[in-house]
Amino acid sequence: MRIFILGYFGNVTNQLDGQTVKTRNIYNILSNKYQVDYFDTQLIKYNKLSFFSIFKKIIMADKIIFMGGQRNLKLFFPLLFTISKLLNKKLIYVVIGGWLSEFLLKRSFFSKILKNIDNILVETSFLKRELGNMGFDNVGIIPNFRIVSEVRDLGFNKIASSDFKIVFMARIVEEKGIYLIFEFIERYIKNKINYEKNVIVDFYGPISDKDKEKFMALIQKYSKYVSYKDILEPDNIYKVLPQYDLLLLPTFYPGEGFPGTIIDAYLSALPVISTRWKQIPEFVDHEKTGFLIEYSADMLEFYIHKLVNDEDLLIVMKNNAYIKSKLYSSEQGLKILENCLLN
Repeated sequence: MRIFILGYFGNVTNQLDGQTVKTRNIYNILSNKYQVDYFDTQLIKYNKLSFFSIFKKIIMADKIIFMGGQRNLKLFFPLLFTISKLLNKKLIYVVIGGWLSEFLLKRSFFSKILKNIDNILVETSFLKRELGNMGFDNVGIIPNFRIVSEVRDLGFNKIASSDFKIVFMARIVEEKGIYLIFEFIERYIKNKINYEKNVIVDFYGPISDKDKEKFMALIQKYSKYVSYKDILEPDNIYKVLPQYDLLLLPTFYPGEGFPGTIIDAYLSALPVISTRWKQIPEFVDHEKTGFLIEYSADMLEFYIHKLVNDEDLLIVMKNNAYIKSKLYSSEQGLKILENCLLN
């Protein structure tokens, strides 16, 4: 079986974010077992003529997987749909993020063609229900997943430390909740006497141009308590994250689906504090694998303080988080993809 994947791999600039990591993961699990070709849509920005190679790759393939976001859905999908129908090739759309139902509300043309492809695989039960309510009967679920060997040195019972280490690992942009974290830092400085450990926060991720100046100014202002650690390469994630106690993701990002950073946290035995935003409550079990909050500095401070001052609770939640990670294995992802490709 020859498979062709069209998506944003980000290989030209080695862009690392939720979209590129998931696209590469899909390619990797399939290429270990099947003959897989791909086209990285980032390449068109640097070489317009590369677009024409897509046609040959489609013709050579038996099955086609599309993994585009909104822009690529508009640009590529009508052509991809037309060619797949003319050549009678199976077409599967693996959706990244939780935005598709809102996108389709005012775009009947895209709804019509998407209803006529073989499979749409979304990240969440919520999005499957939303599309079902819109008349889609070709939707399945493929949860976000990671390809990792066993993570070691998880620190369930690590030696007591005078520091409580918090990590943020996502795109450094306002919509991911970065400024709420700085609001917490201000409150922590005022109330340090009530904390049994010193709290420090490290940020990892690419910085948005629009937030760079403000973010770096805040890093400098609170340098005693926060640090920016640059982008964490995939090969190092599971060496670095187990060194922390907690991951924060107070997001209100409009396209949020199943953030891969939550899986990375669970695999590293870290509980998560995240906003009760869109589909995230499907993945964070409140008071078990983490805490769900409103976009509130009061709530963020309350739960961080709770974990800092209760080491027994922290150890229990670390164990719960690691157990939860087993639901998001690459083996499960491959099983779902094969079921679509072979049936």
